[in-house]
Amino acid sequence: MINSKQFKLSFFLGAVLCILKIIISLLVHYSETLQIFNIGVMLIQTKYWFVPLLLMIFFYVFVSLLFYLIFRLINLGVRFFFN
Repeated sequence: MINSKQFKLSFFLGAVLCILKIIISLLVHYSETLQIFNIGVMLIQTKYWFVPLLLMIFFYVFVSLLFYLIFRLINLGVRFFFN
């Protein structure tokens, strides 16, 4: 069964982590991050506009599902040890 509270929280935490990753990378590795953004802008201007979008969506879903898996493992551990 999917726990809807854990699922919603994992997608919220995934969004927060993605935003923090962008902010931290801009603050720490400014020139390298701008180079990556320039490549993304170049791909958007060509016929491969969907590649940056797919990569962002894949990263967001991956991080969110990773948080959900962690929540499920914590839930399993609590049930296993305290029941």
